[in-house]
Amino acid sequence: MADPKSPSAFLSYSHDSNEHADCVLALADVLCWHGIDVILDRYVRTAP
Repeated sequence: MADPKSPSAFLSYSHDSNEHADCVLALADVLCWHGIDVILDRYVRTAP
């Protein structure tokens, strides 16, 4: 769980191409690296 004082961001994007989704994932990774709690569909595990 993230620090309650850290900023958070919910990233919403169109799923129009894999390249676009990869760019959004890269952005999310950079934000996480800078201490921002990111909510992104590709970070959420789905049930088996």
